[in-house]
Amino acid sequence: MEHGFDTKSVHVTRKKEEGVPTKVTPIHQTSAFTFKNLEDIERFYSGEREYLYTRVGNPNTDELGNAVANLEAAPAGIATSSGLSAILVGILSIAKTDDHILASEDLYGGTYELLANELTSFGIEVSFVSFESDIESEIKDNTVLLYTESITNPLLRVENLEQVTQIAKKHQIKTMIDNTFATPYLVQPYSLGVNLVVHSATKYLGGHSDITAGGISWRRRFSYKGKNKMCEFWHKFKPI
Repeated sequence: MEHGFDTKSVHVTRKKEEGVPTKVTPIHQTSAFTFKNLEDIERFYSGEREYLYTRVGNPNTDELGNAVANLEAAPAGIATSSGLSAILVGILSIAKTDDHILASEDLYGGTYELLANELTSFGIEVSFVSFESDIESEIKDNTVLLYTESITNPLLRVENLEQVTQIAKKHQIKTMIDNTFATPYLVQPYSLGVNLVVHSATKYLGGHSDITAGGISWRRRFSYKGKNKMCEFWHKFKPI
């Protein structure tokens, strides 16, 4: 029997049966994980051990990221420190210097500020247009991403995600949707063909105004294991 949405939202833990047999994943309040010797550390880089440093990965943040991805019907996801950090991670995994992003003009103010003023320091060009008009006429040769929100904040315009994904596929560019206001309960952009789905978990996913967090879901999971050193993160994280 397949789990319904309400069931999935509380039964997506991937807790491993190791150590003390707790019913829920323990809170790992640690910045670093212990190793017996240099050979044990090497096992992290060979893929035999999962965790080295919490900034790189932690069982709790991994479980949260995977839980949100599960609700989005996406294969993989990660948790971030905020919604804007999730957006930045997604953008920098796709766009580089001299690339162009086409974004909806009615975005959340913090996102607009990030795209309009911060990305320019990376040499990334951003154009803001009405996604209710002719989007295709605004696409350039160096456009790599269409960015919008499933329900815009704060104007509450409902985006035509099918149209956005069709245009993106036609021009062989990527799509990124902020699904914060709709939540996976109302719409699952990944199931409609969107490449990257981001959330500010600070809002409806958190629900009580007591956390600041974000999440990003996509097609496959990146890894720090093997030869993927931590310093190579921005080059190795290719979710599309």
